[in-house]
Amino acid sequence: MNVKFKKIVPISTLLVIIWVVIVITVLMIWLAIMLLHNGETAINDMYERNLMALATSYTQSFQQLYAAQQMEEKLLKLNSLSIAHMIDHLDNISDPLLARIALENNLARIDKIDQNGKVVATSSPHLEVPYYPGLKFLISGRREEIIIWATEMVDTTIGIPFRNYKVAAVRSEDGGAIVVYLDESFVSSVLFYASVSRLVKEAGTTPGMAYLAMQNFEGIVSASGKVEHLTRIENDLFIQDVLTEQIPLTRKTNFKGTEIYEVIAPLIYEGYPWGVLRIGVYVDDYRSLLTGYQRRIFLMFFFSWIALLLAVAIGILGYHYFSLKRQLSSTETITSNLVDSANYGIFVVNRDLAFIRVNQYGRNLFGLGDIKIKHSSYKNVFPQDEIFIERTRESGRELKDSLQILSFPGGRQEEFLIDTVILREQGIPLGIVAFVKEFKQIRKERELESEKKKLKEISQIMSSIAHELRNPLNGISLAVQRINKEFNLENNAELESLVKLLSSEVGKLENKLSNFILFAQPITPGQGRVNLMEIVNDLEKISSCPISIKSDVSEIMIPGQRSFLYRMFENLIDNSLKAKATNVDIEVINKSDQVIVTIADNGEGIPSSYLQDIFKPYFSTSPSGTGLGLYIVNQIVQNYQGSIEVESTPGEGTIFKINLRKTNEQKE
Repeated sequence: MNVKFKKIVPISTLLVIIWVVIVITVLMIWLAIMLLHNGETAINDMYERNLMALATSYTQSFQQLYAAQQMEEKLLKLNSLSIAHMIDHLDNISDPLLARIALENNLARIDKIDQNGKVVATSSPHLEVPYYPGLKFLISGRREEIIIWATEMVDTTIGIPFRNYKVAAVRSEDGGAIVVYLDESFVSSVLFYASVSRLVKEAGTTPGMAYLAMQNFEGIVSASGKVEHLTRIENDLFIQDVLTEQIPLTRKTNFKGTEIYEVIAPLIYEGYPWGVLRIGVYVDDYRSLLTGYQRRIFLMFFFSWIALLLAVAIGILGYHYFSLKRQLSSTETITSNLVDSANYGIFVVNRDLAFIRVNQYGRNLFGLGDIKIKHSSYKNVFPQDEIFIERTRESGRELKDSLQILSFPGGRQEEFLIDTVILREQGIPLGIVAFVKEFKQIRKERELESEKKKLKEISQIMSSIAHELRNPLNGISLAVQRINKEFNLENNAELESLVKLLSSEVGKLENKLSNFILFAQPITPGQGRVNLMEIVNDLEKISSCPISIKSDVSEIMIPGQRSFLYRMFENLIDNSLKAKATNVDIEVINKSDQVIVTIADNGEGIPSSYLQDIFKPYFSTSPSGTGLGLYIVNQIVQNYQGSIEVESTPGEGTIFKINLRKTNEQKE
């Protein structure tokens, strides 16, 4: 069996699935873009944090070295002053003594100056030392100690200038001064920059690092690798921002034609910036990490999208599998119910004449009861081929309304109509179905159909007659109204009585004609709404019998046409009048989804043997009745999806109870 895809998946469902896949794909792409963006941001932040941590570590190391150098310098100053005080307390100070003391304490020079500023003893007689103006404060007695920077000293023997010196001097007891010279480059600076150079060199060997450099306002102090040139502080606004804000900052820049990340951290001592630390890192590792992340996101998106398509495909197949399964189960259940509800026997066999299905009517017809017959052989159940299935298979011809007389145990014989149908697929016989109908049942159905046809014809004739009679009846009614209006009937009692009788009989005849017309036409609720209480109140005004109405509401809207509902209540009240009722009680109960109307009278009542027939057409207990009043009442109630019940006690009265549904607007 070929099943087209469009029959499995409706076009509307397929379009919905396509749109769902498109929407989910767009959401997945958006999610992938967000993940890529967030991932790149996170990797960039991580890289910057690592660089910041590295810069902070090296900055702290350099600043600790610088602080140590400053502390060392202070200690050397104090030590130099102490040496000067010690020499001042010595006797017989000579050049050799001062040379020995200078050598033992790593001093560049020691001089003893008299109160006139003349050198009287020195550890280095070959060096010419200019006069320091600051020494006059010591010689004059205004200062006891002083530390000053000296100008360049010149070796008079070879004419080479020395580096800067640190000078410590104290006032001697004889009014002169003891002056001690410290070689700063040897004692302090050389040690500091040696430590810095070693630290920079070790850091420069770290994998992925382009360079590490310490730079002050004069230029590069120390740098790793082959760093020959870096932008000066005064020429680089970014570095100036770092020094101004005194926080590390990162940027992307080029170093020897290669893109790098550079972090620049300020070097601060005692609150003042004296330089920067610059660290350059190649971006290859960053790019490798970012590329790997992007590749993983792409693979995740690709496989997720494939999984989505597979899930949609599996969902479609699963949905339609279970849908077809439910449909098959539902179809089988419906078919089974239809087969079992049929009022004739149905027997189904396969090509091998094994039973597939026998409905309950067929079982009862041939007394099979609860015998397990499925998959049983047809020949074992019907050895004489009573329902002609075997004959149909052998001849290949189907039977149509074949009247047969079948014999049953006990000598009972009955007539049956038998039909057989050969089930084929692409011309190949798959099985046979036999329909066995009791001829007496068929005869009864045909008689009932004939009765319905006759009843319909009578209804049409009655409707035609009613319409023909209505015109002259209207003329009589108008004539009676004219007599009442134009003649004085108060002086003629006999004429007044005849006019009232004539008017009453015209009303009765109009009621009968209306019932004939309603009987012949279909009764439909229509689309309108009607106030039920308004109809009941109108009946009270025109009825010749006293009517009491009991209800807790003044308006109850129900679906329907006023003419039908008015006729329904009018026929019920007319039925009470025919039963000689002197009082009619109507009670209306309003509920959330329905209205219950009870009409009770005190008439003669209806015998219990008649109650089951009072709603049938043409049934009447009154010689003058048409038998259509209560039939029309029942038809209106049924067509309005309601129900009607009746209770009656002969000699006491009758109660009709009607349930009608309400409109949606009236539901509470």
